[in-house]
This record gives sequence, C-alpha cells and structure tokens, in this order.
Amino acid sequence: ASTPAPYLRQDDSQVAAVRVDHESLKERQFQAHANRRCSLPPLGPLGHGTDPSEDCDFSQKETERRGREGGGVSPTSKRAAVEAKVIAEEEELYVTQLTRRARLLDPSFQLLVRQVIQKHAVALTGADNAMSSSSSSSSVFPCLFEGDIVRNVEVLAGPIKKRSRMMEKVIAYGTNRKFRSEAAIPDDDFRPSTAYILDPVRCSVVCNGPEQILQVYSWFKDEVSLGALKITRVKNKFSA
Repeated sequence: ASTPAPYLRQDDSQVAAVRVDHESLKERQFQAHANRRCSLPPLGPLGHGTDPSEDCDFSQKETERRGREGGGVSPTSKRAAVEAKVIAEEEELYVTQLTRRARLLDPSFQLLVRQVIQKHAVALTGADNAMSSSSSSSSVFPCLFEGDIVRNVEVLAGPIKKRSRMMEKVIAYGTNRKFRSEAAIPDDDFRPSTAYILDPVRCSVVCNGPEQILQVYSWFKDEVSLGALKITRVKNKFSA
C-alpha cells in the first residue's frame, strides 16, 4: 500500500489559517508578556511575579482549593498547572486567528459539502432536491447509488469548534509528550500547537450503510480531481 501524504497543518502556507509570520510572533510575545503573571518555575515553591497579589494566581488558587479539600498538591502538579497556563497564554493569539478563519469559511464550507451531495440527488416534485428536516442545519437528499438504488443521505452542519475546546486541545498537545513524539515535534519547535487543530469547521454526511459511505467518499474524491476541493486526511474508524 502506498504511504499516505502527511496532512497539512493550519500554519502550512497552503492553508494559512494560522499565521506564524514575523508580526504575528511579535504580537504573540507582547500578548503573552501582558497576560503572564508568573514564569515557569523550577519544582519547588511558586511565586515569581512582581505583585504578590497577582503572583501565579491560576495555580495558587487551585493549590489552595485542593488544600482545603485535604488532597494537597504535589510540586509536579503545581508545575503542570503553571505550564498549562503558560501554553494557554502563548497560544491565545493563534486560537483567535483560527476561530476567526473558521467563522469566515464555515458558510462556504457547508455549502460546498451540500453541493457535492446534491449533484447526486434525484429529482423530486418541487423546486429543491433537498428535504429539510426540523433543524435548519440538516438537509436530506434522496441520492442515486450504484444499481439504481435511491437512498437518503443526510447532511448535518456542525457547529464551529468553541474557543474553550480549542484551548483544551492546545494545552493537551503542548503537555502530552506522547503526542509530541508521535507527531515528530522537537522540543525546541516553537510553532503553535493550534496548527494541529484540523476540525475548526465540521459537517457530517450520514449514509445508510458501508457501501453508501464508500460511494459518497468517491463523490468527494471526484471533486478533488476537478479541483473543487482538496482532501488532506482520511481516518477510517471502522478498521480494526
């Protein structure tokens, strides 16, 4: 079997949903410096800010809460909390970029997916080939499959990934050593983890069975050959 091409990150020049140019790096540094209340300390007591009232506010409050509950917090846990905060501050700019790009592209993305399916819909009595469901984000198309079989295909527009969820992901990517190893990310790589969020806009195509799934997938591959869209990654969760 041929080796699949690597998927494109959001900061790839062909995508450019996340920008890592000189000006963006300067803005990132400024924003992180403005937000940061403490630096990442070595294992041991926290407290490296200039204002004691603001010193490591995020991790200190969590430490106090767990202390009141009797659980206590180890130095390693304290360090992990501060590391997560630092990552969140450094990634904030890129999460904002990706969120803005997702909002701009979502309408055209949803329309493109609908149009691919609609090309294979059979004519109905009426002006539109789509039968809208009770939800405005869902449309059902009676499509013609091999063997002159007509089956309904539902297109469900998903919501844009929330900023809070994006931030959870980038913190996980930044602190998960196993993920960074599998993704071949060197320790000195300062490119944003936000670039690994590949699904800021989402849409589901619901079919009746595996044969229909494969045929619908072939419809999208046909569009690739026409230059209408580009498939950058395929994950087969049916495989063992």
